[in-house]
Amino acid sequence: MSTHSERYEHTLTVPGATLFYRLQGAGPPLLVAQAGDGDADATSGLVAHLTDRHTVITYDRRGLSRSVLDDPDAEYDLTDHTDDLHRLLSTVTSEAAHILGFSFGGLIGLDLLAKHPDQIRTLIAHETPVVQVLPAAEREHLQRILSDVATLFEQQGPAVAMARFQDFAGMRFDEWEPDAPRPEPSQRDENNTPIFLGRHAPQLHRHLDLDAIAAERAKVVPACSTTSPDGMGHQCAIALARALDLPAVDFPGSHAGFLTHPRATAARVHEILAQRGTLVS
Repeated sequence: MSTHSERYEHTLTVPGATLFYRLQGAGPPLLVAQAGDGDADATSGLVAHLTDRHTVITYDRRGLSRSVLDDPDAEYDLTDHTDDLHRLLSTVTSEAAHILGFSFGGLIGLDLLAKHPDQIRTLIAHETPVVQVLPAAEREHLQRILSDVATLFEQQGPAVAMARFQDFAGMRFDEWEPDAPRPEPSQRDENNTPIFLGRHAPQLHRHLDLDAIAAERAKVVPACSTTSPDGMGHQCAIALARALDLPAVDFPGSHAGFLTHPRATAARVHEILAQRGTLVS
């Protein structure tokens, strides 16, 4: 049995790509599915507070960072991301895993729940952009903003477009926990941004099998931020909770709370799993 200080890095060959993934800690498996950045290191501050109770699995999403495509020009969509997650979990554990999915990562988690429910023990879906559950006016507004982001990306470049997307999503960076690490922008971040905007963000329009998800609703915990109620992420979380007839659970910080409030976010995760009787102390 590994200890919480040990860390192992691996690669996994999947159809059309090679995934980079990391295992850290000891205990029941907990996979962290990343938000837009898609990089396994994006939640390193949070993971540090989870590894004493869990074997934490993180990975670079297909086409981003160290998860390289066999053909850089190959088309892929949410179905491929979901299949990647299915294969990864099948490789690293024989038991159902907890999944902590942030934004786009939560979308993949919900799709996995619809297709492979036995692989998921609990899915905490933090501000997951399930567009189809929004009221018509909000859905149309979101689609207009995404169209604006695409135009900005095309005309002014990825930095301007990403800033607009982050603001709309409800990401706030004005408050940080005192000991929260503040990552410096990296070359991987610079490389990932145009890929996310051009190839991943358009998947937000993808419709999920809500009937299949509703059948497994007991496993789902819709989560929303406490500090950006006007953001797309918060609105989607409330709408998802309503669609599944579940309470929306408050999480610290904004849409980027996993980054700015890692200690408090980890405490909230532990609290949720303890309440559900699924945490080994």
